[in-house]
Amino acid sequence: MMESDIKISPAIFLLIAGAVSLISSLGAPLIPAISVFYSIPPEKAQWSLSVTLMSATIFTPILASISSSGNFKKVISISLFLTTIGCFLCSFCNIFSVFLVGRFLQGIGMAVVPSLMTAARYLTNDVKKTVSLLSITTAVGIGLGYPFSGLLTSMFGMHLTFFFGGCMVILSLFLSFNLKDIKNDRMYKFDIVGSFAMSFTIIIFLLLCDQIKSKLNLFNISILFLLLLCSMFFWYHLSKNNSNSIINISVLKNTSVYTANIIVMLSGMIMYVLISASMYRIQQVVSPGLNLSPLVAGAALTPLSVFTIVSRYINLNNLSDKSRLLLGSLGLIVSMVLLGVSNTVFSTVFSLGICGYAIGIIYGSAPHIISSGVEDQQLHEAFGLNQISRSIGYSIGSVVTMNILSTFYSIHGSPSVTSYLLISLIGLICSIFLSLIIILSFNKIMNNINTGG
Repeated sequence: MMESDIKISPAIFLLIAGAVSLISSLGAPLIPAISVFYSIPPEKAQWSLSVTLMSATIFTPILASISSSGNFKKVISISLFLTTIGCFLCSFCNIFSVFLVGRFLQGIGMAVVPSLMTAARYLTNDVKKTVSLLSITTAVGIGLGYPFSGLLTSMFGMHLTFFFGGCMVILSLFLSFNLKDIKNDRMYKFDIVGSFAMSFTIIIFLLLCDQIKSKLNLFNISILFLLLLCSMFFWYHLSKNNSNSIINISVLKNTSVYTANIIVMLSGMIMYVLISASMYRIQQVVSPGLNLSPLVAGAALTPLSVFTIVSRYINLNNLSDKSRLLLGSLGLIVSMVLLGVSNTVFSTVFSLGICGYAIGIIYGSAPHIISSGVEDQQLHEAFGLNQISRSIGYSIGSVVTMNILSTFYSIHGSPSVTSYLLISLIGLICSIFLSLIIILSFNKIMNNINTGG
């Protein structure tokens, strides 16, 4: 790919990334408000978050693949246009199914950040600084977006919040017109069938997770499980011999890769267990809820983003990867214990802050584990699959948490103390399991790195 002679101001990239990051934070604090507005149970309302995460998971590798051909302006502008439509659909519709379509389109905006980073490599002068700032801007945007969306919802209601989000994306869409496409020296062929196989696998997997309820439908579970096995088998063999594969799932055969993917998926799931349960309990009207506003719920999430950023600078690099991962898993254990034993705003904020730092430590260690045990030509595919694993973990945590909260209702028709204790116990078990995976697998990882296997 040839570099562009015309360089673009880094401010354009940062403003676009900030806008889509703010939009991505509209989901978690608003689930209770969505449940009330559409008169639906919380396990259905949570799909307003899960469908956005699912969309982002699917479109991140797709947009990254297309933009690698040099079509930066087209990819980013069209993505932002679709995100704008999604925001306005959510702001005007009174039908939940249409609302979900809008939320799905908003997930495309979340997926555009890696494409922005790729474009910055060719369209800016100070590449390293711009890409680094993009990463920080994304985290800051999400951190600011939580209280901001809570404030807007408290003052103007849910629909106007999405309307304002649409206006912000329109501004970023106009900014994207300053970008440009550049010439690619190599032949490019988009993996359409592979993209379909990946999307189908992810959707079936999340639908299977949604079946974890008080009354298990064994027929539905069996059908979805068989479909999942078939789609994974098809995706694996499709990508195995395809040099243009969207994501080469066969890299999971590498010990470092599959272990790192299990670690980030589990930790991402635990994080969204905490987020989903905390957001609902803060706004739940009756005990054990705190009966507080969406503004408080959004503000409570800010420490999670702040301490994720802090982990980039206080990253304990003097420790080994194993020690840092174990420290991160310990932080997740503490946050889950706090979720179960206390239901004050302070303890919630404290647990989310600990979780944010723990996640930052874990996610910061995963790329090194992967790159240490994978050949250079497979790094792109391994990192792409790792990003998908994170997002799948987020979606699993969201779906399972709201299903369990809805299972154990109190006499008031809201999640009971038992619901939150069970959620805390599940998160705690997963955190301990994560620690065991790190302890038991790390020797094997190091052997794999040393032998190059």
